[in-house]
Amino acid sequence: MLFIRIILYSFVISIMLFLTTIVLPDYLGFNERISRWIFIITVFVIFLIFKEKWWIKVISAFLGLLFFIVYIVLFVP
Repeated sequence: MLFIRIILYSFVISIMLFLTTIVLPDYLGFNERISRWIFIITVFVIFLIFKEKWWIKVISAFLGLLFFIVYIVLFVP
């Protein structure tokens, strides 16, 4: 059950990072600063809402970055 939660948080972080760094600035015309703050606030709220241990959040943040790199390699031409 713990592994599923870590993977779920990682996917949420990676999808938010993908949306705020690639989709919002390039396709919707948002400023990069606004996109960065949207990502920071969203992830901060997610980490505050979910009452998990700190090491689960750190592991899911690192896995989220790895998943984001995979998204970049697969989906961005």
